[in-house]
Amino acid sequence: MEKEENSKKQQKQQQKQQQKQQQKPRKNRRKYSLLTLILTSLVTLLIGGGVVFYYMNQKLVAATETSQAMSKIETVFSSLYSGYYKSVSKQKLENGALTGMVNALGDPFTDYMSKDETESLNNTISSSFTGIGAEVQKKGDYVQIIAPIKGTPAKKSWFASR
Repeated sequence: MEKEENSKKQQKQQQKQQQKQQQKPRKNRRKYSLLTLILTSLVTLLIGGGVVFYYMNQKLVAATETSQAMSKIETVFSSLYSGYYKSVSKQKLENGALTGMVNALGDPFTDYMSKDETESLNNTISSSFTGIGAEVQKKGDYVQIIAPIKGTPAKKSWFASR
């Protein structure tokens, strides 16, 4: 009987040892998983923070350059407005500066217009379009209606385009 009890005790001890050995890898897995999670999060934060820092730094550099350029413009504007030998209007200096910037592009299709010039152009354009309200195109010796314009007599009278 003693042998049976001893063998049962040994079996129980072996079972406990096996359970302990099985539990150890689980604890290591948990620690490993937690460690992996922490490291991954840290790396992600560092990379994300670096990207945000780079982006914000680029914006800051651009703002600084713009500020320096505007400072130059402000200095010239102030000097001309207050120190020119003749009286100069602020409006004339502003429009001149804006026109000069646009002309510096060297693009014949880009132009700066003052508020008055824009209103004048809009009035000229709006008063020059009269008629039945159709898009037309010259084809050889003939003028052809391309399409009626919505809300015009041409559209209301059912002109058809080809």
